[in-house]
Amino acid sequence: MKIIFPASLFFSLLTWNIMAQQAITNPAADAASHAHIFNAELQAEITNAHAVGKIEESRWLSESQFLQAMAEPNVVLLDTQSAMKYQSRHIKGAVNLSLGNLTDTTVAPLVQSKRTRVLIYGNSNFQSGPPNITAFVKIYSYGYTNFFELDPTLDIRTTLLPFAGDDTSK
Repeated sequence: MKIIFPASLFFSLLTWNIMAQQAITNPAADAASHAHIFNAELQAEITNAHAVGKIEESRWLSESQFLQAMAEPNVVLLDTQSAMKYQSRHIKGAVNLSLGNLTDTTVAPLVQSKRTRVLIYGNSNFQSGPPNITAFVKIYSYGYTNFFELDPTLDIRTTLLPFAGDDTSK
């Protein structure tokens, strides 16, 4: 049995092989010539993150302040943990919207207006780690102006927050 290679396939493979062996450069994507643009954008992003971080710190609520705010009418309690962690333990009355699913279109149905008071918490409140700045930045960027975050890391054994889920032991 003879195997016949079509000429077009042969030349395509040959061309591909030659291109793979050669360094193909794109002058428009030359990193050295665009370093100043990248550095300026990076600096702006760092400055913005620093500014948002300052705003976030001003919106942290202690455990007692968070409990008081939870008792107010028309407050939305937003849990940004993964669905699995939410199922295991969450603050009673919280709505789960994991960080990966946190978008303007997923927040909007949960929050009546951009001025509705929203209390957020996440993984960093139950284990050591940095504050939940990603959730804060996202919600802030969507235009919500009346939201606050539970101050980081609680001691599960001593907290007064009411829990629900599969593991509510302290």
